[in-house]
Amino acid sequence: MFDDSHRLSFTVVVVDMRSIIMAILWLSFLILVFHFIRRQTRMIQNFGIATLVIMLGLMLIRSFAPLNFAFTLNIPSTFYGNINYFFSEYELFHIPGTNFSITPSNILLVIWGVGTVVSLLLFFIRTRKALKKFQSTVCEPLEQEQRVLDAVQKEFKKHRNVKLYRAMVISPLTYGYFRSTILIPIGKQYTERELYCVFLHELTHHYHRDAWTKLLVQILCSLLWWNPLVYLFQKDVTQTVELHCDASVCSKLTSIEQTDYLNAITNTMKISNRIVFPIGQKAGVVSGFAGDDGKEQMQQRLKILSEISLAPKHKKLYYFFVCLLMAAVIALSYLFIFNPMQTQYGQLQEMAGNVAITKENSYLLEFPEGCYFLYQDLRDADGEGTYSFAPLDDENMVRQALNDYQLEVRSVDKAGFIEFLAEAGSEDPQAEYIFWAYMYFPDLLTEEELAAFRMPEN
Repeated sequence: MFDDSHRLSFTVVVVDMRSIIMAILWLSFLILVFHFIRRQTRMIQNFGIATLVIMLGLMLIRSFAPLNFAFTLNIPSTFYGNINYFFSEYELFHIPGTNFSITPSNILLVIWGVGTVVSLLLFFIRTRKALKKFQSTVCEPLEQEQRVLDAVQKEFKKHRNVKLYRAMVISPLTYGYFRSTILIPIGKQYTERELYCVFLHELTHHYHRDAWTKLLVQILCSLLWWNPLVYLFQKDVTQTVELHCDASVCSKLTSIEQTDYLNAITNTMKISNRIVFPIGQKAGVVSGFAGDDGKEQMQQRLKILSEISLAPKHKKLYYFFVCLLMAAVIALSYLFIFNPMQTQYGQLQEMAGNVAITKENSYLLEFPEGCYFLYQDLRDADGEGTYSFAPLDDENMVRQALNDYQLEVRSVDKAGFIEFLAEAGSEDPQAEYIFWAYMYFPDLLTEEELAAFRMPEN
């Protein structure tokens, strides 16, 4: 057989259906791992919330980079091959007057695409409706509220101003991706200490760009709308960014101020639990101070906040090694990919296309030893036409050609291989021989032949 380690590869990075499927499989596995870690409050306290954030970032990178590199090892899979054949090759019906046949994969891809478009449109419509609801009830903030917000913004020492309004909302929240706006409830009078905690929380979300993280996850949910695990992932991401925000805020506060911050969240949560959140309003929310995020998530958040001073403090070197370890795990996911092996359904014939493989028009050419090429004579009785010549780099295809089709094997040396190419109609058999040798067995080429094939350097 051909030695893959000697084969020249002109393609460094590829995105194809195999790499996309591997990305989905890895994402599904990592979502389950991420969910398990996210639910372990004691683990989060010991290893740090930043560890969750690092894992989240690398998971998003892996999801949106479904790549197949030149070094990626192909693992043949008959099971995957049979499934792939059924969906991509099994003909459901033929469109009259055309060469196009409908396969299960055509139907599934249409459903997938339509579902993705519908999901994105629904998200856009819900967001627009929510923003209109917000904007229809906004009014100018009180002087004290604006003054506290300006003071908190100065603490961040950034120049990206955030708008502040009062509106018909249950708890303070932020919306907007390019121009963030903070809304606080009409009719609720906050103390200056509570306002400080609220604005510190919302501005931390703003400067962390958590809106864009959530948007990426929403796009992922729309792309993989059929995978229930992505919705679990979306909930875990929401909880993770809230925990990360709380940790960042508390790092700037004294122990007394941390208690005030915890009390502010608790009081807001009590009010929120007594009011039904308007349908569709959550769609436009980037972050909420203490919104309806689920009982388990809120209990975890309050527990971590109440014990945040007891959590171990990790140094930057610790998180450097955490990044290194998780990046290594993600890198390992690119080391192999499943390659469909369709032995059950005539893989050799699929490679040959529409031309039937018979002992009269086909045979195997062996050069060098153990390396086989499938030759098919496609010329008619008048000598018109061409020939098909393809390497068989899969042992199962060779076995199928020998056992199922009982093709003749013609073993040749270098001179015989060049002669064969000339008889088959090659315009330059010597150059074509060098091409095949350079692709599959470069060790047989002389220095002169290698120099003749390589592109001249500028």
